Amino acid sequence: MRDVTEEVEREAQLRRNVEKFEKLVHSFDDIVFTLDSEGRHTALYGAWSDEIDTDFLIGKDAIEIFGEERGRVHLDAVKQVLQTRRPLSYEWSVEKDQEAKTYYHTRLNLLEHGGRTDILGVSRNITSEVNFRQEINRTHERLELALEAMKAGTWDWDLRTDELIINDWWAKMLGYDLKELEFHIDTWKNLMHPTDLKSTVRLINELRDDESPYFETRIRMQHKKGHWVWINDRGKIVERDEMGNPIRLSGTHIDISERVKAEKALQLSEKKYRNLFERSSDPSLVFFGNTIVDCNRAAIKFLGYEKKHDLVGKTPVDISPEKQPDGTLSEVRQQEILNKTEQNESQRFEWVHKKKDGTPVHVEVVITMLPEQSGREQMYVVWRDISDRKIAEQKVIESLREKEALLSEIHHRVKNNLAVISGLLQLQIYSAKDDAVADILNSSINRIKSMALIHEQLYQSENFSDISLKENILKQTESIFDVFDDEYSTDIDLQLDLDDVSIGINQAMPVGLLVNEILINSLKHAFKGRENGKVYINLKQIDERVILNISDNGVGFDSENRDPSSLGHTLIDTFISQLEADVELSTIDGTSYNISFKVNDQNGSVVSRNV
Repeated sequence: MRDVTEEVEREAQLRRNVEKFEKLVHSFDDIVFTLDSEGRHTALYGAWSDEIDTDFLIGKDAIEIFGEERGRVHLDAVKQVLQTRRPLSYEWSVEKDQEAKTYYHTRLNLLEHGGRTDILGVSRNITSEVNFRQEINRTHERLELALEAMKAGTWDWDLRTDELIINDWWAKMLGYDLKELEFHIDTWKNLMHPTDLKSTVRLINELRDDESPYFETRIRMQHKKGHWVWINDRGKIVERDEMGNPIRLSGTHIDISERVKAEKALQLSEKKYRNLFERSSDPSLVFFGNTIVDCNRAAIKFLGYEKKHDLVGKTPVDISPEKQPDGTLSEVRQQEILNKTEQNESQRFEWVHKKKDGTPVHVEVVITMLPEQSGREQMYVVWRDISDRKIAEQKVIESLREKEALLSEIHHRVKNNLAVISGLLQLQIYSAKDDAVADILNSSINRIKSMALIHEQLYQSENFSDISLKENILKQTESIFDVFDDEYSTDIDLQLDLDDVSIGINQAMPVGLLVNEILINSLKHAFKGRENGKVYINLKQIDERVILNISDNGVGFDSENRDPSSLGHTLIDTFISQLEADVELSTIDGTSYNISFKVNDQNGSVVSRNV
């Protein structure tokens, strides 16, 4: 017999230690496992061991568990640890499905005990860490793409060491390659314009003293070729030490040379147009809505004021009489113009303003819309003094009225003189014993009446350039048929179809005489021996040509053997020639003159080369 109490107690203590170790290991989120020298699993510990079929894993290597491709990664790691006898760490993943992966970090250590060589491994789930890392990488890529699209240079200044980290665009916008520049704050300072350097240092000091959350300024930096590049420099504190002191500043550089150039051009343009506005001899104003917001010196002087603020804030109604010359209230007329201006980009009209002393002044107003960046629209208004022109226009109007009255009086006197001649010829008819002479005198009276009718129309008309052929034909036919009804017993039916056609006096005279001759011939010769008959007169205008048709249903005549010495036919041919008209004469089933001529607005006493 041998006392083994001490051994039993050591074994019990060992078992307690093992149980304590296993309990501790099983509390880990990580997987703890052991492998033999062949890479086969000999033990598995950790919280996940309860969720894994431990019996399935024990005694198997990685290829048997994960397959050839993925298992080979683990076995190669085991071999490397056995060969180098140094710990090894590596990452691997397991695909749960096509969209999700679980990532692990595994560390293998050599474990030697009792003459055996095993491997102790620990696997930790790092899926959240990998996802976070990937998201950071994606964010970094997006930032790089955004900076690339903006052509923005970035800088990062370590205030403790004065190290300056810059990217490619920071160097490119100054014509350098990144390798040519030293990563030190002096690089920045040496390339900056001395004047801008002072202001920038002041802004950075304010930033470091917590006087502002960030700084932003425009600086000039010297290009490699020697010219200055305008840069928008923006930065802020991104890191502080334990005491709260700033230790890192980061920011961006953006080339704004073209913007600065455009702004300078715009300022120069604004200055130029401001000078044009102020120095213009025409009164010029700027309105917002119906209120004056700016004006030049010419406008102030034009209305008899002394300072700009005397006009600014007023409306057109404030500097206008109550009514405009046409009797419209200025306030009503102003609103009408504003409504039209909203629909059109510009307006031109006449207006009557009043000076400071109340004197009315006529102006021509030109309004041009000026769209604002804010979306509001202003109006640029120019006045031109037309008082002298209005006086001249009034004189011209009065002169025209006098001339119109004179012309009207002349036509009235001509008409009266023709009436006197007609009366004298009528007296000759009374004393004539020969019927042929009386007939000739009657024809002459009708021709004179036709001419007098034209002058009567001119006398009664407000427009001396146009004569209504419809009205002329109506009056002529009425006069001729009155005489015919007294001398002849034939019942004639007159049918008229007349459009409103107006022509000048130079064509109206031959047309009137032409109608007279054709109508007289028809009444005298077409219905001999008949109790009734019909006469048709049609008048219309197609584009620039007048179509006149005069026809009857009488006996007609032989147009080829007509008497060339006949005055009536001679006059008809003469008037047609004077009008340069086309004529179609038909003598079948009566007589029909179809006459067509072009309207001629030529002035003067003669309109045809044939007269």
